Amino acid sequence: MAHTLIPTNALFVFLAKSMANDTPGTYAEYMALGTGIGQGATDNTLKAETEVAGLTRAKGTLSTVKTTIDNDTSQLTLAFTAAGAATVTEVGQFVNAVKDAGNMHLYGTFGTGIPLESGDKITPTLQCQMKAD
Repeated sequence: MAHTLIPTNALFVFLAKSMANDTPGTYAEYMALGTGIGQGATDNTLKAETEVAGLTRAKGTLSTVKTTIDNDTSQLTLAFTAAGAATVTEVGQFVNAVKDAGNMHLYGTFGTGIPLESGDKITPTLQCQMKAD
């Protein structure tokens, strides 16, 4: 799991519209990895989305899981297998399958990065719990 996850403004808009049944069929089911760092709540793209084969944006498995109560946490998981070298430092959850497009709902970082060589596997799991504080 990423060290730091930042919910973006696009996620908040999506949640509000979902509650109003305004966005049926629009799910953030795509995950992308990157080699940059420094995005925040107002960003809709990774700093440097990777183009290394096997590490490019793809559709993951979207589900809900229990953190405190049943189905209070959205979860996106995707297994990547590198076909080249890269040091992955960021991850994002997107509505769109196209690189640098679509709304990014979650952004996370991997600290100093995860070095990958061809054949290495990485399976990020992005979770966002819905709760009142």
